[in-house]
Parts: sequence; structure tokens; C-alpha cells
Amino acid sequence: MLEILNASEFYLEPENAKRPKIPQNPKPAGQVEVGGLYVGKFTDDDTYYRARILRDAGGNKYHVIYIDFGNVETIHKDRLGVLPE
Repeated sequence: MLEILNASEFYLEPENAKRPKIPQNPKPAGQVEVGGLYVGKFTDDDTYYRARILRDAGGNKYHVIYIDFGNVETIHKDRLGVLPE
């Protein structure tokens, strides 16, 4: 189990799951779009992970979900980068 949000909302990852390698020095995000995929620098460990923009929180901040783990947080645009192809 990766994260438990409540009794009916939790995230699991199969034992043999393979996540793509995420560079820790990505290009800056530039134009950010709600629903877009980027890399986001998670606050707890300052590591980049794949992130989907859920909504614009104003002030160059965005509410994101880290798609491989289910964590959500609001981060500043300077913590977003381009997701490599």
C-alpha cells in the first residue's frame, strides 16, 4: 500500500510495477495547463515525481496529484518541470 486517504480512498501498487525514471533536473514547466502531466518536486523529500495538475491555486501555485503514489499537495510553479517523453 502506498497511501491511505480514508477508508474508501487508498492507493496500491503491484509488487512488480515499473515506474519510469524521472530526471531530477527537469526543464522548467513553462506554460502550465490544468489536466496536464508534468514532474513535480514533492515537498516531503524534494524529489521529482510524475504529477497531474488538478487545479490552478492562484499565485503561480498549482494543486497536483502525484500519479504514481496518490499524494496530493499544492506547489509553486518553480517546483514543476517538463515530463520527458
